Amino acid sequence: MKFYKVLIVDDIESIRVAIHDYLKSDYQVLTASNGFDALKILESQHIDIVISDIRMPDMDGITLIRKIQELYPFTKYSLITAYNINDYIKYAREYKIWNIIPKSSFLDLGFIKTMIYKLLSNDIFGFDKYFEPLQQKKIKLVELYRIAKERNANLEDRTVYHIHVHTEEERDKACEMIFLLLSKHQAPKSIRLILEELTLNARDYGSKQFQLPIKIQFGIFEKRLLLGVNDFSGKLNFQEVLRRLERNITYDLHGLPMSIHDERGRGIFIARENLDHLIFNIKENQETEVLGILDLESEFRNKTISMYKIKESSTPNIPDPKKQTLYDDIKTT
Repeated sequence: MKFYKVLIVDDIESIRVAIHDYLKSDYQVLTASNGFDALKILESQHIDIVISDIRMPDMDGITLIRKIQELYPFTKYSLITAYNINDYIKYAREYKIWNIIPKSSFLDLGFIKTMIYKLLSNDIFGFDKYFEPLQQKKIKLVELYRIAKERNANLEDRTVYHIHVHTEEERDKACEMIFLLLSKHQAPKSIRLILEELTLNARDYGSKQFQLPIKIQFGIFEKRLLLGVNDFSGKLNFQEVLRRLERNITYDLHGLPMSIHDERGRGIFIARENLDHLIFNIKENQETEVLGILDLESEFRNKTISMYKIKESSTPNIPDPKKQTLYDDIKTT
């Protein structure tokens, strides 16, 4: 991937150097200490992606990215910021900046590398972008039931399990059994509710009945709990996610989020409140994936949100035959 050029913009030298050194084995990495210097580099050569701090003297990151949107429409971008959910919605709605690197995750340089890879490659689905090595295991409902009922059963570490459900009865039973297994790894009770709400949302994007199966992912990577739900209608889009997020931070007269009253969408609020990272991967009119990551050793929740989308006709630009795909045959039971 050395043919891709990444520009890091930050007024703090130690940050520029740390990101540069971490990425230089995979990309051509350039740096700038402010927005004006960044624009000079963009004028002189093609840059594939710009990673910019938001708070810088002379020209802030928002102004820089708006210039990039105007002058260099094929250059991708991301912000480094002291993240909170209100800022995320503001940047996404007003400036079309979906990808934000929160300083709560800043020391995890792997977060930045994963974001760059997903933005450049269109290879956005799956937990394997965040954790490696990661095993993939597809199981049937009857096998899940058997494992969950075993007294000493534990999930294999560094493994994500996939199960497809086709009916309401299968969905309910899968959520129950998955939570039973995850609770043996210290999963909090909120995980059962997150599973319930996210799978209901996935079922209901098209209608209130199963027209297509949904895929549920679950597993453990060291001390992190992994949870994911895929639907194969692709009807959930960025605008709807942002609308739901906005209702999550808009409160009624009793001080409760407006989303509590919604028939659908509560799953986003519950997941955001109880997970460290909530990730939306969307391929228009084809597939939506919601991934959640929970650090079992941390008492503080980062509540980070990431959103990625690709168009229906998009295909990955960086083929990687060594990576096992997460696209399962949706007819498999």
